[in-house]
Formats: sequence, structure tokens, C-alpha cells
Amino acid sequence: MKDSHKPRWHLDSPSDMNVALNCVRMGYVAISCPDITGVYKDLGSDSGEYNRKVRTVLRGMTGIKNSKEILNVREFGLASLQVWSHKIMRWATPWFMLALIPVNIAIIDEGLIYQLAMLGQLLIYTTGLLGLAFPFLRKNTLIRTVFFFLQVNVATAHAFVKFTSGERMTTWKPSKR
Repeated sequence: MKDSHKPRWHLDSPSDMNVALNCVRMGYVAISCPDITGVYKDLGSDSGEYNRKVRTVLRGMTGIKNSKEILNVREFGLASLQVWSHKIMRWATPWFMLALIPVNIAIIDEGLIYQLAMLGQLLIYTTGLLGLAFPFLRKNTLIRTVFFFLQVNVATAHAFVKFTSGERMTTWKPSKR
């Protein structure tokens, strides 16, 4: 068995991710059950939810770092593409969003579509900031959805900064619900 195909257990990686990646490594299929729904109660505090998101992404990034051979599409095929699309690209989203700001500014005079794109981006960020500043506004589904989307992406960027600075999270105290 090639080294890249041998199962490994990393204590600083999320166990569910470790199991799935070990299955792929050994030539098995990791299967999710789409008809099972997990429900959790919000922590009730914005900072608690934010910190949970940072922790989850940081641990996921650590899991991928510990199993980076899985990113080799030639060796792991569809499973690798799924990791790229479901993890790596999602974690890159905040950086794409940031890069879009100067791009929109640079091309705003090129036509109405670019002006609308810039307006849309400004509306999204303004809506999220309103949801942050005035939590009662999040009773509105649109504001709550935009706020959540932006909060997830800020938490993802924060996790990336922690990850690249060498911070890892092996253990934590579960949040009170």
C-alpha cells in the first residue's frame, strides 16, 4: 500500500473528517446520508456562534493540511475534487469577496452591469453591517441570511489567519446551549 493510501489518525483533526479521508485513502467511499438532518440550537450569543465557526474552520483546515495528499486529483479523483469544491473553494470565498471590491471599483465605468454589481455588493455589506449593529433587524429573513453569510465568511478569514500563523485547536470546551 502506498504511503499516501495508508490510514492515519491525527488528534488535531476533526474525527469525522479524519474518518472520511481515511476511507478515501484506502480506496473506500465515504458516504453521507442525505436524509438525516442534524439540528443544533444556536448558542444565543453572536460571539459564541462566531467563535464556533472559527473553531470549526480552523480544525477543518488542520485536517486538510494533515491529509494534503487527498488534494491530488490524479490520485484520488472525484473525492479530491469534492474536497477542493466543498472545502478549499469555500474557504477561499472571503478572499474572492475582498478581491472583488477593487475589481468592481476599477471597472465601474465600463457599463451598467458593473455599476449594478458594485451596488449589489455595497447593499450586501451594508445589510450585514445593519444586522450586526441592530440585532433586532435579524428577525427579517433577508437580513438574517445576509448577516449569516457575511459572519461565516469573516469567521473563515479569521480562521485562515489563525491557521497561517500556526495556531491549532486540538481541544476546546463545548459551548453551553
